[in-house]
Amino acid sequence: MRLTAILLALVLHGLGAAAALAGASSGSMPWREWSDEISQQAQREQRFVLLSLQSWWCPWCHVMEQETYSDPEVQKLVAAHFIPVRVDQDSRPDLSQRYER
Repeated sequence: MRLTAILLALVLHGLGAAAALAGASSGSMPWREWSDEISQQAQREQRFVLLSLQSWWCPWCHVMEQETYSDPEVQKLVAAHFIPVRVDQDSRPDLSQRYER
């Protein structure tokens, strides 16, 4: 389950699924901060983790926020199947390196 969630998050990230900066408008997307409890919660609830690695210098992060994550249908899909986690990859290079392979 954890590997599947990680792979899905990486695929989404690879397709440009990086979120906008934490300070940007996030609509009603219930973004969470990374913690060790996230993977345990995902396993308990049988949901995937949508890990969105972001950075202030990433133009596609802004596009994803404005075009994708602000869409109510996307928000509904994410809320039903994922635990959305937003991480600043500059602040957490360990996570960025771990999951960008």
